[in-house]
Amino acid sequence: MTDKLLRAYGEIDDRFIEECLAETDSCIDGVLERDCGKIVRVNTGRKTKPAAWHRVAAAVILVALALSTAYQVNAQFRQWVISIVRLNGREEIREQHMPAASGTTNSSEAVINVSPVKNIDDILEVQYVTAKKPVEPYEDIYVSTDRGKETYFSVQNNACVSIRNIHSFKGTICWQGQKGFANANVISYQGKQYVRNIYDLYRGDREERKIRQKRFLLSVDDTGGFWLTLSKESDEGTYEYPLRCDGDIQDISTAKLNDIFRNIRIDGKRLCNYPVITNWEKISDRYYCALVGKAQKTAKYYRFDTVQKKAMSLEELTKQKDIRFVRALGNTMIIGTASEGTEEECYDCYRFDLQSAEKKELFHHVVIGEEDDETNEVDRVAFTGGRDDLFTKNGTTYLVDELTGERIKLEGMDADLNTESVLINVSGDKLLLSARFSENGIRKLGILDVPERKLYLLERKNLTQSEESSVHWLTEDTFAIESDRKNGQESMICQYRIR
Repeated sequence: MTDKLLRAYGEIDDRFIEECLAETDSCIDGVLERDCGKIVRVNTGRKTKPAAWHRVAAAVILVALALSTAYQVNAQFRQWVISIVRLNGREEIREQHMPAASGTTNSSEAVINVSPVKNIDDILEVQYVTAKKPVEPYEDIYVSTDRGKETYFSVQNNACVSIRNIHSFKGTICWQGQKGFANANVISYQGKQYVRNIYDLYRGDREERKIRQKRFLLSVDDTGGFWLTLSKESDEGTYEYPLRCDGDIQDISTAKLNDIFRNIRIDGKRLCNYPVITNWEKISDRYYCALVGKAQKTAKYYRFDTVQKKAMSLEELTKQKDIRFVRALGNTMIIGTASEGTEEECYDCYRFDLQSAEKKELFHHVVIGEEDDETNEVDRVAFTGGRDDLFTKNGTTYLVDELTGERIKLEGMDADLNTESVLINVSGDKLLLSARFSENGIRKLGILDVPERKLYLLERKNLTQSEESSVHWLTEDTFAIESDRKNGQESMICQYRIR
């Protein structure tokens, strides 16, 4: 390689080489000036014929400059790398002390035990919450169920603290001639509000059960307001109709229902009168989209303008037929359509800009999060809910930025990590992967820090009799693994915080 480079370089006129070296010296001087705070000038005052090593150096510089130009011009030329960090501290989950029940029903502290914090490589902090009754994490608080009654607590300073500020609402709500039953607890803690919907739908006489089958579900949004969603099931499909509420969430009975989708019609029929309304996506404060139709099989996606009170078919808007799913990312939509000429359920995925109407294909003929095919013959995508998704092709997994199209190869990632059901935190900067469940629960965890381009791997060994059932995010930097024992009568939660 060096000989070829020298031969090629020997055919270059010396004048061009000297000019290149002069410019290179000037460039190096500039770097020194910036880095060292000194002005360095190179001016020999004479012209000399470059030596052989000068020729090599200049050739290398020329190649480097050419590569640099290609790097800047062609985004596909970039080689991004995800660093794999294997944590040395292996987690061994041993039997935790189970406190004895106190016989009371109103004291969470008496039946719940919290272990001291365990530090793993200064990357993760781990705590174990054990209880003699069913306990589950809910966002960053905990819910304990005892004899049909829910109590709430948080973990602070290696102990559980009861939350007492609870407002309950239970009753029937009437809207547009429809009655629905609502039953929810609003928990206020440290300036934040949590909502727990209680699903006791089938108690009472026949008429009451009929009303309870239509239920209003309460939820809080990130703007400080709240929603009541009328939910019901029918032979045609699922019906979900959201109503914006004005008022105090802690006093739902006095809140005013605001139907922001009122007077929106599709083919002359009011939106609220369609048997199937589901898969709601918020695009902005003004625009929403949902699946609407007379039956589940024939339902289509529409975009709704709450200001102009208009509905527009996404097929008409995007000029794309047979849309099967939609994801909203601000003013960008990820659209999935059925791939033509395939026997299995495969999709083509497009990125559609709502402002410019620009459409670009992201994936062709992919399977969405399926685990049936263990071969590398089928490309697959795991949608996280954020802008970064995982794409697997020929056994290699890539991190894909859906807005830019950038793909980053995840080299060295363990094959047993579950890339079909990846979980994303609220801000979208961390992805949580887990090895498939075994007899001992989750054997391995992967935390992908997207901005830092690092994947942290943690080996786990469950030495208890607890059966780990689920893993999910609690906050931006906290996630939990739930497990239970003795047919759900005892609980253990492994809580992890990323330092």
